[in-house]
Amino acid sequence: MIVTLAQIAVFFGFIAYIVKRFGVITSISDSVYFFETNERVYFTIALWTIALLNYFQPMDMYGAVASGMLFFTGVTINFKSNAAHGNIVHYLSAGTALLISVLGLMIMHGLWYLPIPIILLCGLAYYLGGFKYFVWWLEIIVFVHIMIGYLIIA
Repeated sequence: MIVTLAQIAVFFGFIAYIVKRFGVITSISDSVYFFETNERVYFTIALWTIALLNYFQPMDMYGAVASGMLFFTGVTINFKSNAAHGNIVHYLSAGTALLISVLGLMIMHGLWYLPIPIILLCGLAYYLGGFKYFVWWLEIIVFVHIMIGYLIIA
């Protein structure tokens, strides 16, 4: 439970910092393009901290894969560039981290209902806000549901 609370604190601390400085933006990852060059490491530190803590969740290979994908996401901060296929690595690793976490909670811990509120809330977010901020809200909705899942299995 302590690990999950630490992950929640890091995530929402980072989100609060972004919102305070820049408001709601198109995605959490886009924050690196709003930060000054020497501040871009904040994104990497936040993701790597969440990824490291994720190794301590009872998720076996699902948690290990999700953590690894978060490390890749955190390192590809120039993801809008095609250099070294950073854009592909970033989007693929971010999506895989979220998806594998939800799948792990469903398969390992029987939380088969977990995708239902995610889909409903993401649909509502898209309906209310359109596509511009959809990725921002999708990332937050999925993360919150993963953390709820971790709290349930704790």
